[in-house]
Amino acid sequence: MGSLFTDASIFFHRYDLRLPAWGPYSKTYNGVSHIADAQRGIRFDCGVSPGIYRRRTVPANVRWESGYYPLEASGDLRYHAWRYEVDHGVTMDLAVVAEGDDGCLLRCAFSNQGLLDCGAVLHLTANVAFPPVRTYSNEWTRESRVSLPAGAVWIGAEAHDGIDYAQPGHRNHLPGDGHRQGQVRGHGYVDGTGVSGRDGNHWGRDAGDRIRFRARVAAPGTYAVLLRCRLADAANLEVQLAGDASDTSTIAGTGDFAVARIGTCHAASDDVVMSLSSLGGAPCDLDGMVLVREDAIDQVVFTEHRWQPEPEILAGPDAQSRVLRYADLDQRYGLAWRWPNAEVREFAAEDLDIIVQATCHKHGPKRFEGVGEGHYLDVFLRPIPVPAGAEVVVYALVASGDEAALDQRLANFAAADATELEQTYTASRAQRWCGTGDELSESQQRMAATTLTNVVFPVATRGQWIRHFTPGRNWDCLYTWDSGFIALGLAEIAPERALDCLSAYLCDPDETDCAFIHHGSPLPVQVFAAQELWNRSGDRDMLAWAYPRLARMHRFLCGEAECSNTNTLGSGLLRTWDYFYNSGGWDDYPPQVAVHQQKLSESVTPVINTAVAVRTALQLSAMAELLDQDPQPWRDQAEALAQRIDEHCWDPEAGYYGYLVHNEAKQPTGLLRHESGANHNMGLDGTSPLIGGLLPAERAQRVIAHLGNPAEIWSAIGLSTVDQSAPYYRVDGYWNGAVWMPHQWFCWKALLDFGESELAWRVADTALQLWRDEVGLSGQCFEHFIVATRRGAGWHHFSGLSTPVLSWYAAHYRVQRVTAGHDCWIVSEQWDGANCTAELLLTGRREGEATLLVTSDSAAISARWNGKPVAVGARQGLAWPVAIPRGSARGRLEITA
Repeated sequence: MGSLFTDASIFFHRYDLRLPAWGPYSKTYNGVSHIADAQRGIRFDCGVSPGIYRRRTVPANVRWESGYYPLEASGDLRYHAWRYEVDHGVTMDLAVVAEGDDGCLLRCAFSNQGLLDCGAVLHLTANVAFPPVRTYSNEWTRESRVSLPAGAVWIGAEAHDGIDYAQPGHRNHLPGDGHRQGQVRGHGYVDGTGVSGRDGNHWGRDAGDRIRFRARVAAPGTYAVLLRCRLADAANLEVQLAGDASDTSTIAGTGDFAVARIGTCHAASDDVVMSLSSLGGAPCDLDGMVLVREDAIDQVVFTEHRWQPEPEILAGPDAQSRVLRYADLDQRYGLAWRWPNAEVREFAAEDLDIIVQATCHKHGPKRFEGVGEGHYLDVFLRPIPVPAGAEVVVYALVASGDEAALDQRLANFAAADATELEQTYTASRAQRWCGTGDELSESQQRMAATTLTNVVFPVATRGQWIRHFTPGRNWDCLYTWDSGFIALGLAEIAPERALDCLSAYLCDPDETDCAFIHHGSPLPVQVFAAQELWNRSGDRDMLAWAYPRLARMHRFLCGEAECSNTNTLGSGLLRTWDYFYNSGGWDDYPPQVAVHQQKLSESVTPVINTAVAVRTALQLSAMAELLDQDPQPWRDQAEALAQRIDEHCWDPEAGYYGYLVHNEAKQPTGLLRHESGANHNMGLDGTSPLIGGLLPAERAQRVIAHLGNPAEIWSAIGLSTVDQSAPYYRVDGYWNGAVWMPHQWFCWKALLDFGESELAWRVADTALQLWRDEVGLSGQCFEHFIVATRRGAGWHHFSGLSTPVLSWYAAHYRVQRVTAGHDCWIVSEQWDGANCTAELLLTGRREGEATLLVTSDSAAISARWNGKPVAVGARQGLAWPVAIPRGSARGRLEITA
C-alpha cells in the first residue's frame, strides 16, 4: 500500500476535475471538446460522425442511442476511443489523442468485415456551445452585461457574503446543486446568474430578509448605490441599506429587471461592507448592485449580450485545413484532415439531427439553413472506399491557439509522416485501462471506458463552471448518490479521478452556506468511496482531508446541522423527503410511491436513510480511530440509530423491516401496509439494516434468507429490488421488477461482514456474467436489467449506479488484493510474491465471523488470523474466501501460498 495521489493540489479544495482541456465533454455530439472559456462556461466541440456515401449519416448524438459506444480510455483521458457501427460488418473506431493542451489527433479507422466493399463518409462538425440556462437543456443563457465608468464597481448578488431569512427554510444550508444561498441561473441576469425570489427561494417576501455584501472600491469616498432587480408587475418592496451604506427606499415592480437608486455608501476605506434588508412587500429577484460616483450614474449601462455562434471561416496553411474565429472567444480553432476528397460546408441550425439527414442527397449547396440558433462547420470527407476485409485509416487534427501558433500546428500536421502519426497513436493507446485478459475483460474494459468518458462541461456549482463525471449524458448535472458510485468505480481504474469525483461533493468547513453538494437521492455514498480509497491506498493525507467534510455531510443527513429537518419525528428515525422525493435512489419502489400518493411524507420514515446512517457513523468511527481521534461518539450514535430501527421497524411476521408511520403528535403508530395487509416494504429497503450491520443475529439471518430465496428477492439475474412474492411486485417497473447494481453492492459487502461468502459470491458472479453477456451482445453498458427478459435496459452509456461491476471484477480477478465488507479497514497490506501480511481494523459487532477475499493466482493458500489458522473456502474466480472471527477490533492476517 502507499499513496495513490501524486498531485497534492486536490487537497487545496476544488470542484473541477484535473483533466486535460481537451476531452469527451460534449452535451450534443460525440467526438472531442475543448474548454474554450472556463470562466464563462463556453465549450468548443468537434463532432465526429461516419456514414455511408450518398445513403445515410446519423449524427452521433450523445443524448440517445446513435450507433456508437465507448471502447477504451486512459485514466487521465489523454486517450479515449469509440466504436461506431456504420453498416453491416463495417465499423469505425475513433481514437482521440490529446497532444498537449492545444490540440487533439483524431484517428478514424474504418474496418470492413462484410462481404461487399463499402463507400464510407466522415463528418467533422465544429461548433461552439454557450452556457446553458439550466441543466438538462442546451438552451443558451440570455445574459446581460454591465458597462461601468472608471472607479465604479459591480457586485453580483450571487457573490453575496451571506443571506439571513426571516423564516429560514430547510434548504438554507443545503442549496441545490451547490449554488450559493438563493442563487439561480436565468435569463436577463448579468452573467446569467443572481439571487431569486422565486423557484423555491423567497428573498424579500418577509420583513427581516437580509443579504450581506463585501466589495472593494478604488478609493474611499461617497458612492451612489444602484440596485438592479426584478419584481412582479405592480408589486412594491421596501428595502433598507445598512453598514457602510444607508437609506430606505421603495422599489416598484414592472415584471422586468430595472435599476433603482437605493442609497449612498460612505466608504471610509477601500473595503466596503453593506447589507440590504427587506422591510416586507414581495419576493424579489436580485441581480446585483453598482457603487458609482454621483456624477457618473448615467454612464452605468446594462445591455443584453447576443452570443455569436457563427465564426469567420478562414483558410488554413493548406487546402486541407480551415481556421475558425469566433467573436466571443480570444483564441482561434483549426481543423485539418488527411484525405483528398473533401468539401467544407455549413449548417446554420440549432442541431444536426434532422438537417444532416434531410440534406443527404443535396450535393450542390455548401450552406444549409435549418431551425434555431447555432452554426456547424462541416468538413465532409467523401467517399472513403473501404474494401471488404480491409481497414482504412483517416487522420485529422483539431487544435486551438493564437494565429501564429495555430497555423504552425496545422502546417506541422500536414507535413507529418503517416508512420509518425501512427506511432503517436500507439504510444497513447498503451496507457488505456485493460482487464486481465480473461473472458470478462472486454466487458470490463467497456465499463471502464464508459465510466471514464462520461464527463460533461459546463456544469455550474459553487460559483464556477466545472467538468463533471455524470452517470450518463442524459444527466448533464450533479447527482450525489450516483457520483458516489462513480467514485467507487473509478477507485478501481483511476484512483486520482476517484478522488476528484469525491472532492466535487464535499464542502470545506468555511463554506458555511453549504453542508455538501446535493442533487438527487441523499444517500452519502461518498463515505463508502472514501473507505474504498483508503483500503486501496492507506493514504492518511486523503483520510485527514476527507474526514471532517464527510462528518459534516453525515451530521446534516442525521438532522444535527442548522436547518436540517431529517430528524423531526418522535421515533428518531430519519426522513429526507423534503430534500428529494427518492429515499434510496429507487424511483418507483412501492412504499415510496405510496408515501407520495397518500401525501404521507411528513409522517412516514423509510428504513434506508437510518440504516445507512448507522453504517456511516461506524465508518466515521474508524476514520477517527485511524486519525488518532476519539471514535466513541460515532459508535454510540451508530448503536442508538440501530436500536431505533429494531425497536420500531421490525415485522416478525414478514421478516422484513418496514416503513414507520407516525401520528399528528409525531409518535410512531405502526408499519406502513399495503391494501392487502402485507408489509409494504418487502424489498431491499426492508433488508437495509444489513448495511449498518448492528441488527440482532436472528433477524439478520431471516433477512439474509430473503436475499437468497429464488421465490423472493433472488432472481435468475441477481437481487430483485422488490420481493417477487409481494402483492405489489410488477414485471414492468423501473426498479420494481428489475435488478440494479448499487444496492446489490451494499448487500454484497454486508454479506461478507456476516460471513455469507457463498451468497456474496453468487451476487458478484451472477452480475459479472450478466454484464459480460449483455455487453458482448449489444456493446452497451446499461442502467439496469429486467427480471422478466434478463436483458439490459435504460440508459445505454451508463456508469453511475452500474460501476459495482468494476468492484466485483477487481475483488475476484485482480491478484494481490484483499477485499472485505463494510466493517473492515485495511491499516496496512504488504505482498511478497503470493504471500501477504495485512493489519486490519474491524468495526461493528463482535460476534460471528466475517469473510475476507484474498485474490491470488496461487493454486492454494493457507491463512492465519492473529497467529491462529483460519478456514479458507473454495476459490471464487481468483479470490479465496477467508473466514476470520470478529472477537477483536484489530488483527493481523497472514496469507501463505
